[in-house]
Amino acid sequence: MPKLNPVCAMVNIPNTVQLCYLSGNLVLSDECCNDLQSARTRKVTCLCDNIIAHPSNASFTQALFDAVHTVCDVLDKFACTGI
Repeated sequence: MPKLNPVCAMVNIPNTVQLCYLSGNLVLSDECCNDLQSARTRKVTCLCDNIIAHPSNASFTQALFDAVHTVCDVLDKFACTGI
C-alpha cells in the first residue's frame, strides 16, 4: 500500500482495505459493505487515489475491485472518475 497522507489515514483507509480487498474471503462481510456504502467523499477520494486507481497496485486487478463494489452495490460510487 502506498504511503497515505494524514487525512487519508484519519478516515481509516487501511482498515477498509484489509476488510474489503485483502480479506481473502469469497463472501464479503456486512461490515465491509456497510463501510463502503457509508463512505463520505473524502474516504472515496482517498480510496480511489491511493488504492483503486493507484498504479503501484498492479497486483490488484480492476476485476477484484469491480466484484467487491458490485456485491456491495457501490460500483458507481467507486468508479474513480475524478470525483
